[in-house]
Amino acid sequence: MSYRPGPTGWSHENSRGNVDVSQDGLFVRYRGSTGFPDERRRMVGAAKGNAPCPRSGIYYFEFTVVNQGNGGLVGIGMMTEQSRLSDMPGWGKTAKDWGYHGDDGNVIFEGTAYRKATSTANRFGTGDTVGCGVNWNVKDGSIFFTKNGLYLGAPVKKIGDQDLYPAVGLLSAGAEIHANFGQQPFKIDIGTYAHDPEAAEKHAKGFHSGLDSIWGHVKEGMAEGLGEGIGEGIAHGLGA
Repeated sequence: MSYRPGPTGWSHENSRGNVDVSQDGLFVRYRGSTGFPDERRRMVGAAKGNAPCPRSGIYYFEFTVVNQGNGGLVGIGMMTEQSRLSDMPGWGKTAKDWGYHGDDGNVIFEGTAYRKATSTANRFGTGDTVGCGVNWNVKDGSIFFTKNGLYLGAPVKKIGDQDLYPAVGLLSAGAEIHANFGQQPFKIDIGTYAHDPEAAEKHAKGFHSGLDSIWGHVKEGMAEGLGEGIGEGIAHGLGA
């Protein structure tokens, strides 16, 4: 399998003033305060990857929540070049972006719960490792999420033909994450999962007792299985 180059860290230029990005581009720390609901949009701290994801095969990254901060408002996902850094991943209304949020466990798209968590097991916080991947081997692409090495099943489909950037959003005082763009082994064996999508779905169902019990189907018709052709290639930040 050949690994295609992609993002290797968070962008110092493509991040908002409420976050500090470490020199190596792997740590992001929020330096704002936890805002009230009507203040949140102007207080978000977000960062995108330092390059777009490869446009073929599968690209995947993870981050570990070093500190969830006061309120646990941490989000992982994918953003486009047009996505605003004043939004958490998934909040964007003018540009497509998707986010999985730790405080409620929901998958957010266009500011609403695309997939609504029906269990607190989908929330994440300090010490958890969450991941996000884009799969271009299926028609119109799909985005999937993981938690602590477990594929969460039922990815978001029909994401369209556009460049996507790994994204992190923070909105809790003291929140900090440490990313892995392939510099270290991932929590999930993404290679095995890519070559055996049926095993991936069974793994998700076995842990969560069925995909419908993970996320309620809020927007129908856009989420399906991992899809055909998934084993055709994986990309991560190391490149080759």
